[in-house]
Amino acid sequence: MSVTTQYQRLLRQLRTELPDLEKRVLKAITAHPEGISRHDLVRAVHGVEPKVNINLDQNDRRNRKAIQRLRNRFVPIIANSARSGYRINPTKQAVEEMIAEWESRISKISRNVKAARRFYKIQAKQMDMPFKGKKV
Repeated sequence: MSVTTQYQRLLRQLRTELPDLEKRVLKAITAHPEGISRHDLVRAVHGVEPKVNINLDQNDRRNRKAIQRLRNRFVPIIANSARSGYRINPTKQAVEEMIAEWESRISKISRNVKAARRFYKIQAKQMDMPFKGKKV
């Protein structure tokens, strides 16, 4: 049995088991095999126009949480910066590309955390000096 056939079967099964929001998100993404943008996903799932700044849209946040729950159930929802939008793609290459992008983000976030920790330690020492020996 091919990977595609296995995932088609899984998707059919999930459509009967999932909570309503996850069902609607999955239906909208599968209806757009070339990908669906975050704005269009809000329109398709919630029937409203998203905020201009999608990062501030509560419906978009709900969709992204639903997508994460679907991924936790091994639904291969792919998104990367090379091609905008969410799509279902169970191929090993697509998943590996998405993982590589996530790992790159982890690396960047880790560097930011380290820099923030260094900055905080420097600032904490400088800030403590004027108050040394004084009760605040």
